[in-house]
Amino acid sequence: MFRGRTYLPVIILVWSGLVTACESRSNVPIEKWEHRRADQTEFTTINRPWNPPNHRGTELHFFQARLPIFAYTEPYLYLENVDEVFEVRLNGRPIYRSGNPDSAHFTYPGAPWHLIQLQSARPGDLIELLVRSAHVNLGVLGVPAIVSYREHLGAMFRTDADRIFVSSTLLFIGIFLIGLALAIRREYAAFLYLGLFSCLMGTWIFGTTHVKQLLWNAPIFWKYIEYTSLYLIPVAIAVFLQKTIQRKSRKYLRFITFSHLLFTIAALSLALTGTVRITTTLLPFNYLMLFSMITFLALLIYWNRMGDHAARYFLYGSLFLIIFAVHDILANLDLIAWNRAFSHWGALAFTISLSVLLVREIQNTRVRLREVNTELALARDIQQSLLPASPAHTAGIRVHVLYNPAQEVGGDYYDFAPSDEHRLGVLIADVTGHGLSAALIANMMRVSFSAAVQHDSQPERVLEGMNKILYGQCGNQFISAGYILFDQVDQTAMAGIAGHPAPILIRNGQVRELQLRGPVLGWQRNIRIQAERIPIQSGDRFFCFTDGAIEVRNNAGQIFGYDRFFELVAKEHHKAPADFIQGILVEIFGWHGSRNLEDDITFVVVDVA
Repeated sequence: MFRGRTYLPVIILVWSGLVTACESRSNVPIEKWEHRRADQTEFTTINRPWNPPNHRGTELHFFQARLPIFAYTEPYLYLENVDEVFEVRLNGRPIYRSGNPDSAHFTYPGAPWHLIQLQSARPGDLIELLVRSAHVNLGVLGVPAIVSYREHLGAMFRTDADRIFVSSTLLFIGIFLIGLALAIRREYAAFLYLGLFSCLMGTWIFGTTHVKQLLWNAPIFWKYIEYTSLYLIPVAIAVFLQKTIQRKSRKYLRFITFSHLLFTIAALSLALTGTVRITTTLLPFNYLMLFSMITFLALLIYWNRMGDHAARYFLYGSLFLIIFAVHDILANLDLIAWNRAFSHWGALAFTISLSVLLVREIQNTRVRLREVNTELALARDIQQSLLPASPAHTAGIRVHVLYNPAQEVGGDYYDFAPSDEHRLGVLIADVTGHGLSAALIANMMRVSFSAAVQHDSQPERVLEGMNKILYGQCGNQFISAGYILFDQVDQTAMAGIAGHPAPILIRNGQVRELQLRGPVLGWQRNIRIQAERIPIQSGDRFFCFTDGAIEVRNNAGQIFGYDRFFELVAKEHHKAPADFIQGILVEIFGWHGSRNLEDDITFVVVDVA
């Protein structure tokens, strides 16, 4: 079930983290404490200065103890996780104050730790704490101890080493993924949300370290950073899953996303306005997170059973994250004994598993891209082989063609049907869709055109005959086409249209669109095409084109449009055929911003001599 190469490094790191957690600091704990309230005179014995019976946090409390035997020449008092304002006295002499314990009005300090120098202190001296709590608990959460400043900081770094390593790794991964997502944009949007998750998790883990206070001694700032990043982690996970798992049940992920977003906004708003302390919002978050993790796990199991390979990697990584996170949440709820947090190791395993998933997705995408490129190359070969090697001509009809293939092979097609030296048929067509399927349908169109013109040369009969052959062979695709039969003997052009842009006639400097309409080919079993007889004269120019020239978009998403195209034709109409079509194409490239178009463009210019 588990890939050993993927999780072996994580298992080793967890083991090293456990070893680090078992290292004890070089300190001397202060034991045998006594407690009294300000309105009492007698002290009662307690194990440590923490949550005495029948206490009220807003009242002033006194804790005292005798210093144990220590061997430090420069001893320091270490107090950990202090959520109150307090004053420290040594033999009745004030030596340190955090906030003002004489006032019942104070703000939550953010649970900092304190290293307090005990000048001239000796074993047996009386240490006193005057405490007024801003928290549901009262006193010093950690065991007060006598420490050596340098040794204690070294031990602090050793204890936080695993968290520093994990948080640094996650932040590096997150920044890298976000940068990658911004570079490749929409193609791999999931990278952005995995990067956000990794950065949030790394920030939260660093916020739980002790050494952060050495970086910047602003405990309340770090507390908000810690809680905000923690509360947004489920949002990043849910959005990442939405972008990666293609299942209808993603609506449950959207519910989780909005639930945690609303909770985060509400919690921060209440805390910043002073309505509640930020720490009191952790309890409801734990319950919400338990619900979310159960939902995540149920969805992943369901998706895995449905054969979603992406969900399998999510499931494997989630097992680590959920197991360790549930341990920490249950400990926060006092449902199990608290020893040490392990969520950061689960987060690292989870991030690694998702990174492996994305790497595999990239590999699969590259394989699919190679297959698509192979298909496109085949489609281009097929399409190029279908097109006439050179334009056909008769004694009085000169034809010029420009075919501009798109990046993704389209279905443009043109062909000629010379009956004799005085008659010439010109076909232009466009298959909907792109790629190999469009090229194959274009091949069928070539066959159908060849068969139809042998049966009847009139445009309406040619197009109707092509439709009978193509009907039922094109799947969900269809074909637009236009066919013009030029007759030099009768001095006429018979033109028919099947869902294609009508040709433009340029005569004596006047430019007009031929008013031709008709249904597309291959969509209905039987169609009727209405052809139009157009007298021709020397100097006439017929301009046929595919809709790729009209539907080009610029960087703002605006379409080139028929009106702009018609004005461009009128502007360029006086030029020689090659310059005429090249001038139009250059304008279209300028509108699009590049020569790489999304659709083919085909121009067929027929000049009557």
